[in-house]
This record gives sequence, C-alpha cells and structure tokens, in this order.
Amino acid sequence: MKTQKECEALARLFISQLDEDSIYRGAEFFNTLHRYSGSEDGERAVDYIMEKLKEYKVPARREQYNLYRSLPVAAFLEVNAGGIVKKFNATPFVFSAGAENLRAPVILDPYRRGEKIPQIQWEKRFSALRGKIVFT
Repeated sequence: MKTQKECEALARLFISQLDEDSIYRGAEFFNTLHRYSGSEDGERAVDYIMEKLKEYKVPARREQYNLYRSLPVAAFLEVNAGGIVKKFNATPFVFSAGAENLRAPVILDPYRRGEKIPQIQWEKRFSALRGKIVFT
C-alpha cells in the first residue's frame, strides 16, 4: 500500500504530464459526435480512444457485442406557456412508459446546475421531479 506522500508525488507527476491542448482537442472532437452505442459516431469515438491509448502505450482491446435497441420514429415536446406554443424535437433513447399526449408542468432541474450532487440527495431530487417534464 502506498503512503500518502507517495500518492501525492504520483499525482504531481501525473498532473505535470497533462497536455491541456490535447484535452481540449479531445473534448472538441467528442462534442461533434452523437456518441450513442453502435452508431457511426459512437464507433468513431471508440476509434479515437483506441488511437490515444495506443499512442500512450496503454494496452487495450476493443470489445464488440450485439446491441438490440429500439428508437422511436419521432417524438416531440410541445410547451404551452400562456397561449404561446413552442414545439421541440425530443426523441428519447431511454424511456419505457407510454408518452403520447403527456401533460405535466415543465421545470428546470434545480438540483443539477452542472455540479455533481451526492448520491444521498438523489432521492430528494427524483421526488421533486416526479410527475414533471424536466429540462436538465
């Protein structure tokens, strides 16, 4: 087991070798992709990761499997705010209940403003979101 000093030294070494430009280039590349499993862009993302691992001499093996999924043909969210109606495309990838003609209040997720919340607060978060259409 490593001591705290050894761990701190290892962390400093790791941080000293980070290449911010490379991190940003990677983030910019991933931002252009729709990385859903099995999609063409998803495979491009894996190609990129495998290339980087090879570049850094990290042993890696690409796994493939059969993926069975269903995607809705079309879905949308219609928001009526004081008689002004706005329609948004909303094709969900993971939704198991019926979604035809749902009506519910629309709220912004107050618990998820970019920061992580502790797992212990998830129950409170989900309880506050129950029965609502959530923008998060």
